[in-house]
Amino acid sequence: MKWNEVKGTLGIMAWVLALMAFGGGAAFFYANTLVEWWLPLAVALCAALLAWVMMRGWLERRWPDAPGWERFAGHFPLSLLFAGFVILGANYAGADDATLHEEQVSVERKYSEKHYRSRRVGRGRYVKGEPYYTYKVEVRFADGRGKSFELPLSEYNCVRRGGSMTLRMERGMLGWPVIKR
Repeated sequence: MKWNEVKGTLGIMAWVLALMAFGGGAAFFYANTLVEWWLPLAVALCAALLAWVMMRGWLERRWPDAPGWERFAGHFPLSLLFAGFVILGANYAGADDATLHEEQVSVERKYSEKHYRSRRVGRGRYVKGEPYYTYKVEVRFADGRGKSFELPLSEYNCVRRGGSMTLRMERGMLGWPVIKR
């Protein structure tokens, strides 16, 4: 295998790993932030479009043989997830400890989801293994906003549908409330 082919394969692998890391981080920060889904998406979309406009010349020099739509398709998802990761992460990390307060939320629904582990049965062969459960609740805040999140089993057993639950909240750097557990 030639070095150029290896370099291209390593570049694609790094791109996929970066997509997974930024997407996972953005999902974690969104799960702990009380904000409408479209607001951070709109801000990240604007940031990704701005990055595309600013980096278009560099991308043309970097990949001169690729058509414009391929450069866009490679750059845009990564910059969108990176912008979402930075925006939600900055809001979460910049939460002000002085604004820490507890809110009573009402539990609308509690449910468990069944998942399966994978089990290796041979070289390169995996089958469905034993089941395990994740425990989730949907809560409604006093202002009408709702959020769904996962709980450990010990907390899940103490929560009743229609009851109340206490959440520790802080105000984030961008003004979006952050749930601290």
